[in-house]
Amino acid sequence: MMEILYATDGLAPATAAGALLRRLADPSRVNVAILFAQDLADEAMVDSVVIGLEEAEKVLRGAGVATRVLRVKGDAVISIEKVLADQEFGLIVLGAGNHDWLGRLAFGSVSTHMLHSAPVPVLLAHRTPDPTHERLHVLFGADGSPSAASAMDTLAAMTEPDRIDLEVRTVVHTPELGFSAHPGAYVPTRYIEELLAAEKATAEKHLGDTLDRARLMGFTVHGSLGTGWPANDLLSYGERKEADLIVVGARGLGTVARMTMGSVSAHVARHAPAALVAHARAHVVETEEIEEPNGDVSSNRFPVRWG
Repeated sequence: MMEILYATDGLAPATAAGALLRRLADPSRVNVAILFAQDLADEAMVDSVVIGLEEAEKVLRGAGVATRVLRVKGDAVISIEKVLADQEFGLIVLGAGNHDWLGRLAFGSVSTHMLHSAPVPVLLAHRTPDPTHERLHVLFGADGSPSAASAMDTLAAMTEPDRIDLEVRTVVHTPELGFSAHPGAYVPTRYIEELLAAEKATAEKHLGDTLDRARLMGFTVHGSLGTGWPANDLLSYGERKEADLIVVGARGLGTVARMTMGSVSAHVARHAPAALVAHARAHVVETEEIEEPNGDVSSNRFPVRWG
């Protein structure tokens, strides 16, 4: 049984996240804790918050999902991190209302912070699923990474195949070629063709492996190949296919890289109607025994997050 933390502030994006969760979650597979972290400066919001929490609980319970309510006082990020540390959850669900990259880079937001720092997969929603879709349209970005495998595991753990129309898409990476400043320098056409052929073969393998894995999980699924930067391809293709949710793995760029160009997962999460983003599973790596300066012998254990 997956334990899900649904953090809400009662605003429209959080309500959209709840609506997506209601349609996606299989009641036989999940329990949901609805969390509201009340800023001490916002005491005047108490009445509206209580109404929002009651409505969120009513919607999920109406769909047969077991729920409980957690109300805490204090900063939202700190409160969510404390709850995640104290209890075992397999997913956190949040609304994300701000599309402005510069504003969030300068000031941050709860959803952006949790996307990059949460120890569990994150589902972010900007708007509610299309009500005309009998089943949710879900686009899965497959790249053969451990984080993508984790994203598929998360999706399979919380939903049932009949709830979604699933498509897997793998994007053929276009090689970045460096050119010499020498006026006579060039890259032979054959070399470029060989690189592209190798990238396409790798993408086709990732696609085939992911389709096989999804089918073993019980999904009826089909696949497609794209080209270019994965984030742009997934977003444009998802728009054409009216995707309600895009699922991706997070490879985990460093802070500077995220700030200067953004990661694929962050870009998708920022612009898709909703996105489920997962890191690779954390592993514990044990070092070999080492001799400390005082002569004692010990071994170090520390967590390493892949992706």
